[in-house]
Amino acid sequence: ATPYFTRMSADARDGDLAGVRADLSASMRTIGLLVTGSAAALAAAALPFAAVFSNAPREVAGIGGVLLAFLIGLVPFSMVFLMQRVYYALGDTRTPFLFQLVQSAIFVAGALVVAVVAPGPVVAAGIALVTSFAGTAQAVVAALLLRRRLGGQGGRRVALRLGTYLAATVPATAAGL
Repeated sequence: ATPYFTRMSADARDGDLAGVRADLSASMRTIGLLVTGSAAALAAAALPFAAVFSNAPREVAGIGGVLLAFLIGLVPFSMVFLMQRVYYALGDTRTPFLFQLVQSAIFVAGALVVAVVAPGPVVAAGIALVTSFAGTAQAVVAALLLRRRLGGQGGRRVALRLGTYLAATVPATAAGL
């Protein structure tokens, strides 16, 4: 992401919002490819990786469940990271703070629900799932705000590409499992 941030910063400095949009789109597509591929590998390896830390099947399933729940939010987390960098390139630190507040509120509410409702063995996976959900909501809010700020071109291309990558992870993950 660092080379893209440098380019986005230069484009923002020059007032070239089209360049910022193009760099953001390219970075989301490139990093999306890397992250979805990595997520597929990690999903297939979640249980064997968990077995490194325990021989007890119940503990392995618990650790593996936490890893899988976190993987659900890996792509949105990566996209938030990139969108934050766009705001920083534009000299705006207030907006990322605001969409972080949205994520934090969703996480706290969800974590409280999980802590009260979920049975003991699945609390950790539930918290990880809430984290993924809150991060996904944060990514949506950040994208909508950024779309308004940059003029909203290129989002469909990124969404289609990410959809293609995610679809490709299904058979890859299945083969890995």
